[in-house]
Amino acid sequence: MSSSSRARDSHPIASQIESFQDELFPQIPKLDRRMAAGTGRVPKRSSSAKGQIRGAQRSKHKVKSSRSDARTEERLRRSEMLLAQAEQLANIGSWELDVESNTLAWSAHFYRMLGHKPKRAAVPHAWGIRFIHPDDRERAECDLNAILSTGAPLDNELRFTTADGSVRVFHSRAVAITDKRGKVVRVRGMSQDVTESRAAETTMRKSESLLSHAEEIAHLGSWEYDVQPAVARLSKNLRAMYGLAENEEFTRE
Repeated sequence: MSSSSRARDSHPIASQIESFQDELFPQIPKLDRRMAAGTGRVPKRSSSAKGQIRGAQRSKHKVKSSRSDARTEERLRRSEMLLAQAEQLANIGSWELDVESNTLAWSAHFYRMLGHKPKRAAVPHAWGIRFIHPDDRERAECDLNAILSTGAPLDNELRFTTADGSVRVFHSRAVAITDKRGKVVRVRGMSQDVTESRAAETTMRKSESLLSHAEEIAHLGSWEYDVQPAVARLSKNLRAMYGLAENEEFTRE
């Protein structure tokens, strides 16, 4: 009987370790029987064994990296989906101007607000400007130049012409993105379609103006009394009839 066989027979645990090793990790070299037999010497790994271990380590790193990338992409897709839903609910479109390339990137809903099919690629700034009502373009350029030169936030209302020729009112707000030197490199903003709300405000103002003229002609005045806070609201003509200033409070006394 050879010495290695005698060592293995005298150490049944070594035999079991070799068996499990072959079953679970066939790519890893077997334990040296001298080690199992208690010689205390560990043989040097061959170059092929070292290459297999390094390959396994690299594969493990790649698996972890790919899983992390997949989770990041999933979070990004979810954020984009939530933003798109929020834009539709609030009728808001987001946009970004790249100063160096002078190009605009619009969100999908911004395109839809103008009645156009969304584009993935950025578009020239001049192409986007043409959707602004001709009478508002000069003001739009002035507001843009102001944020580029000072970095101050932009806040304006402009009329836009949609694909079907209708005119919509957009309330826009934007902030400047600067580089390490403080130079504005991007302008990011959001625009909300406020056409209906502005139309309602205009209608209300017209109604109030007509009522005021009618009261003047008929020498009448109108009023409203709110019981809970005990506040009386008088029309402009009724205030004049009582000799009250525009902001003077009316009391029962």
